[in-house]
Amino acid sequence: MKTLRTLCYVAAALSLFLSCKAEPLEGDEQAPVIEIMSPVENEEFYTIASNTAPSVLQIRAKATDNNAVTFGILTIADPNGDLADVDFDTNIKENNTVMELSSDFSTDTPGTYTLRFLFRDANGNEASTSRTVRCLHVGGDTDLAAKN
Repeated sequence: MKTLRTLCYVAAALSLFLSCKAEPLEGDEQAPVIEIMSPVENEEFYTIASNTAPSVLQIRAKATDNNAVTFGILTIADPNGDLADVDFDTNIKENNTVMELSSDFSTDTPGTYTLRFLFRDANGNEASTSRTVRCLHVGGDTDLAAKN
């Protein structure tokens, strides 16, 4: 069910961004430049059940291009490598040359998560990067840290 929901989000994002037709720039072979504002690499956050702050991971990234950023997506792989459910917002600025992605992510499953950002410009040039974060559980009879 999670995979189906994630695929629906991806399909919705694709249809939204494919409908925004930016003109390719002749000779452009330069991929968008990605900047991740948050989280930092290996940032730790806590499960919802931990009652320890922060339990919400704020995710913010942007891509800048010399022509137009036409596509952006965020995926989150859980500790098992499966895609986690994630909703994200996009904001296009500066005449389509900047696209921002933002999301607030929380979970009850401790472990190491991989965030992957992918952006594409009007010429089909792609850039991607990833960031690793750790979700910890504190409380109850035992304290469980991320296993990876």
